[in-house]
Amino acid sequence: MKSTPASAPHRTHLAPKLKIPTNIDGNSTLSRYLTSVAVGNESTAQKYDERLKKFGTFCLDQYNLGIEMIVKKMKIGKMDPYDALSKYTLYLKQKTNNSISPNSLKNHIITIKNFLEYSDIDVSPRKFKLEVRLPKIVRKNKEALSKEDVVDILNACSDI
Repeated sequence: MKSTPASAPHRTHLAPKLKIPTNIDGNSTLSRYLTSVAVGNESTAQKYDERLKKFGTFCLDQYNLGIEMIVKKMKIGKMDPYDALSKYTLYLKQKTNNSISPNSLKNHIITIKNFLEYSDIDVSPRKFKLEVRLPKIVRKNKEALSKEDVVDILNACSDI
């Protein structure tokens, strides 16, 4: 019999059931996807749920179909996933009067792309990059302070 140290935590209860923040059928692909994401991080699942709801609104506006029907059409080749993702990119820009940040836009599109892949729709990275145009994310180079600058700042502070 193994003994455990006194400081080691002992789990006597099961983890609470994950709360999926959507009101869709528990057996749907969407629900299963959000559940799998929530296993890793529940707040990520909530963000994904928000993004997927926006995509659902787009699907109804653009195609008069729900997400599950869009997925079915893509699976049988009646709808091009790249075309839908491109149109969704434009839709998000128009809905926000072009004020959506490049990072936010990319996160929205990648969430939908990941959901489509989870739904067994092949999305080629190469073809995705060619057909779905996302804005470039400009990263500013941050320069570290020199040792002399840090010393000067510290010397200027009399109350440290």
